[in-house]
Amino acid sequence: MKSNIKNIILTLTFLFISSFSFAQLGSEVGIMVGGNYYNGDINPEKLFSDTKFAFGAFYKYNLDRRLAAKLGFNYGTLGASEKDYLVSPGRNAEFSSKIYDITLTGEFNFIQFYSGSKKHKFTPFIFGGIGYSIFSGNFSHNSHPLNNTDFTKGKYNGQSINIPFGIGFKYSLSDAFTITAEWGVRKLFTDKLDGLDEFYSNDPNDFLLYQVQLSNAKTNDWHSIAGITLAFDLSVFRGKECNTYRPIKKPMNPANITH
Repeated sequence: MKSNIKNIILTLTFLFISSFSFAQLGSEVGIMVGGNYYNGDINPEKLFSDTKFAFGAFYKYNLDRRLAAKLGFNYGTLGASEKDYLVSPGRNAEFSSKIYDITLTGEFNFIQFYSGSKKHKFTPFIFGGIGYSIFSGNFSHNSHPLNNTDFTKGKYNGQSINIPFGIGFKYSLSDAFTITAEWGVRKLFTDKLDGLDEFYSNDPNDFLLYQVQLSNAKTNDWHSIAGITLAFDLSVFRGKECNTYRPIKKPMNPANITH
């Protein structure tokens, strides 16, 4: 897992450095601070419950005033306990996990927007794309659904493709900076984000627990991130006239100047 994280960081670093040479095309870099939460077997429905700290960084390429492509890297922690939800009290499960998340998404602004705009300083937007999640953590649950004294504990790790999508609102602070509030969910293609196996036991010789259901493997897990981002527009290094998605200021005609 460490090698995967290292490759992700190196890729993002390369993109951040390379973006300076494309600043005239409307590139941005930024940071995100917010919260991360889980939905799955332990917490199937409650939004923003057990929200944990998350942060990230991103590179964004503005195609025009409505469309943008964004590459983001986020890190956060997740956790949930059966005591808070009572979905399956006999299971008494809980987990805590670290999660690394990389996503490639497209953004659509409902209003034509660019940093520094005097006409449209804000816009709501939607986004969606594809990503990859890497996670590891600790889990525990009752060793038997009718026994509250013996526990099965352990460590786990996993990874999965994810489908990120969500909504947001961005506001131009200046020619260089844009602040955004956004909420995005990630649909995973695994049921192991919480570390729970499908059955208490897969051993045919375990007559009491063999294929007794521990979690619902037919429903995959989700995790979501809500946060505030601050983006810096790299085109300020080359001037607005080099930026294809900003308006070009025409020079004043000397003939129109009155004395």
